[in-house]
Amino acid sequence: MRLVHTPVNIIHVYLILSCIFAIVVSFIMYKRKQIFQGSGSESLFFWGARQTGKSTLLKVLSPDAPYFDLLKGDVFERFSRNPSIFREMFETAVTREPIILDEVQRIPALLNEIHWLITNCNLRFIMSGSSPRNILRNKGNLLGGRALRYELYPLVFPEIPGFDLHSGPSTMDCYPVTTFHRKVPNCYQPILEVI
Repeated sequence: MRLVHTPVNIIHVYLILSCIFAIVVSFIMYKRKQIFQGSGSESLFFWGARQTGKSTLLKVLSPDAPYFDLLKGDVFERFSRNPSIFREMFETAVTREPIILDEVQRIPALLNEIHWLITNCNLRFIMSGSSPRNILRNKGNLLGGRALRYELYPLVFPEIPGFDLHSGPSTMDCYPVTTFHRKVPNCYQPILEVI
C-alpha cells in the first residue's frame, strides 16, 4: 500500500501528532509558585479540590520518601482494618524523609497513630486530602498544632509556561479548558469540521 500525500492525509497526521503533543504536555508538572512557609521540619496537611495537583506535588516534594496511597484498595483495606499496623511499621524507624499519606481523609482513625508517631518518635508526615470534613464528621484528630495546613488551589497563570494575557492568542489556545485528555483541543475543531 502506497501512502498518498493528499491534504486530508497530511491533516490527519498533523492532527494525530498535535493531539499526542497536547497529551504529553498535560502530564508535565508545572512549577508551583505557592510558598509553603515553615514547612522545613514540620508535618504538613495539603487540602484541596480534586485535580489541583496534590498527589503530584507529594511525589515531587519527597521522591524517596515512603509513600502510601489510600486510594489503593489493598492499602486502604490493610490500614482501615487495623490502623495500629501503621504505627508498628514506623515506631522503631529512623528516617530523615517524611512519610507521605495521600487521601488521608479516607481513614480518620489513622491520624491517631500519626499523632502518636509525631509526639513519641519525632517523625514527620506530609498528608493530602480533598477535605477535612470527613475527619471532623467522624470526630477525628486533625493533629492540633502538630501539622501545618495548606490549601492547594488550581494553577494560576504565572505557573503556566507560555501563558500571557497581553500577547493575544498563543499555543495555549490549543488546549481544552477541561482536564479531560480525551477531548480534542479547541484549536483543531475547525479542521475536524472540514474532514
